Amino acid sequence: MKILIVDDNAAIQEILTEILEEAGHDTDVASTATEAMEKIRSFKPEAVLLDSVVNGEPGMKALEDVPEDAGIRAILLTTGKEQVPKDNPVIAGAVQKPFRSADILSKIDAIAGGAAAQSQGDSLKGARRSRFSLFKKSLPEGTETGQDLGLKLGKSYIMFESRPNAVYRVAEFFRSKDCDVMIITTDKVKAVREAVKDPEMKIVGLSLKPRGDNLHVAKMGTLMGVINDFIESSPRPVVAIDDLEVLVEINGLNAVLTMIHQIINRDGKKQSSLLVSAKEGPLTDKDRELLMTSMELYKI
Repeated sequence: MKILIVDDNAAIQEILTEILEEAGHDTDVASTATEAMEKIRSFKPEAVLLDSVVNGEPGMKALEDVPEDAGIRAILLTTGKEQVPKDNPVIAGAVQKPFRSADILSKIDAIAGGAAAQSQGDSLKGARRSRFSLFKKSLPEGTETGQDLGLKLGKSYIMFESRPNAVYRVAEFFRSKDCDVMIITTDKVKAVREAVKDPEMKIVGLSLKPRGDNLHVAKMGTLMGVINDFIESSPRPVVAIDDLEVLVEINGLNAVLTMIHQIINRDGKKQSSLLVSAKEGPLTDKDRELLMTSMELYKI
């Protein structure tokens, strides 16, 4: 089945692409409603996975020009607060975030009549993969990692930002204070390495299809083991998570909060810090409150 993914988060695009292509589907992506309308005409998908809000616009805008008899069915990705239109025959249902692969595939299978189609786009996969990168920008001009940013080893900090600029800057600050830093990322390890420009930082990549030293994004126990080993082996350890949203999408908020609690409240006298970058939009007020009971809000 040909499926169009409409989401403005490149990491979510990659995750959904991996879920669907592993199941034998052909995929393409769009990051705006306008691009989605163009892809619907050119790619001619049979199904659309559509975020409820895309780049500040209602995701439903992407379906404005789709006629009822076009044979396209759409699945909305929601936060649970939105009303799913019941009078639009194009809408086949909704999946609430955070989702699991089974949630997505069950909806797609329902559209396909329970039979997953064979993949028709193997030759396109490699070209598409190169577009998926959460962070490709370097740090802001004039960054001085040695300046006093008011940060202390032993405290943990959360930064609400659309891209992980601040968390990388804070990580570099701690490196300048002779701390060992490990960055947990869902982006390409090479892209993060180029962004932080510090070969001494340990970077651990997460993916649904891990290769090399990467870890599986859904195996929280394995990730926690790697973090524990790092903290135990370092005299001044700092752990940075550069995109909390993806971890929550895959594993659920409760599992991620448990991991954060375990990192911050480890037994022993060794001082360590946790840095977390999170997008503010997907989080509810309660989510923010839970996160900030363990961490201080940090703004640059």
